[in-house]
Amino acid sequence: MKKLETREELIEFLKSFKSTKRVTLITKTEVKLNKKDVATKTIPSPYATNPVYKVSLFEGEINFDYEDRVNDQLLVEGKKNGFQAEKAVWGESLSKSLDFHNGNHYLKVIPEANLIDPTYEDSKGAKILKEDFKAFLPTPSSSSRQGTDTEIPYRKFKLESIIHFAIPGLVEYTAP
Repeated sequence: MKKLETREELIEFLKSFKSTKRVTLITKTEVKLNKKDVATKTIPSPYATNPVYKVSLFEGEINFDYEDRVNDQLLVEGKKNGFQAEKAVWGESLSKSLDFHNGNHYLKVIPEANLIDPTYEDSKGAKILKEDFKAFLPTPSSSSRQGTDTEIPYRKFKLESIIHFAIPGLVEYTAP
């Protein structure tokens, strides 16, 4: 198995790697929170100056054909396929798995299975329960254009938020 030592090596790998593959990822992403609680909009968030991070270990797929995945799901649901993805509104596509925008690289992934429940922590690494900040989470939007009953998830992760990336038996990267 090839070990990638730097983020630059991971970027070059993702630019040149063409196969659709299952990957294992550990990510640490900042949780978007409202400045005040959602219900009354009167309680200030205690996390305004101390961000909350979600740490996830999951499997997903890279170098996928998004349109094909959505159209396959439409057929499974007995619906007419014909979904066409819109052109990305931001960023430059460097490969099927990598975008570039405002000086940052983003990994495109279809998350498939959480390997453990996500955990949450503050900027100092102290564990936080989701119940502690749940009142400040924005209401999720459901603006999917897919037309499916079961959404095909599609995510972009800033490479800085990737702690570990692996294609079992092929390549592995762990952030320094």
